Amino acid sequence: MDALAIQELNLLDVQEVLQYKGYSVRLLHEFGQKTPYMDYGKIAELWESFRVHDVLFTDEIKGDLEAFIDIMMNPRSVWLEIFSLESNTPIGVANLSRVIPGFDASGHFAYWTGSSRVREDLIKIVMKWVFDRYKLHRISAEVPEYQKGVIRFINRIGFKKEGTRREGTIRHGSWRDLDMFGILSSELEL
Repeated sequence: MDALAIQELNLLDVQEVLQYKGYSVRLLHEFGQKTPYMDYGKIAELWESFRVHDVLFTDEIKGDLEAFIDIMMNPRSVWLEIFSLESNTPIGVANLSRVIPGFDASGHFAYWTGSSRVREDLIKIVMKWVFDRYKLHRISAEVPEYQKGVIRFINRIGFKKEGTRREGTIRHGSWRDLDMFGILSSELEL
């Protein structure tokens, strides 16, 4: 992996958190505080990017802008935007919810473009940054059992399956199982 340019972070002043191979990761929101980069236009842009991907939403969120904003502005969450410097467009987001500094967070990563190798490297870099910034011991993830590609992806970056939450989500009116995964800070390999 190439050397990283990780900058000191002052929440209200910084737009770029880190850069890697033509991509940047920008902090949008942290614990109820939005960065200057996160304005209503950015929220609308993210909503438009997300809503075309049916797989990103469960039935209780799909098509509901207000529910989406509630999730984005949750005071126990952190949102980062993964951005292509070449095309000057966002290609994905990283979201941590239920963040308990010094312990655990629930991670969610969504891409709508980009090569899989760069995605793996970027997610590992983001995970290293959040492990360090929030002094996390672990990051947890829940993936619907039907998202086989996502499950293969998170296994490749080091997550281990820890169990199944039976009928833990609803999609298209059907209850679906959620596979539960975790990675410890000591297991992350860059």
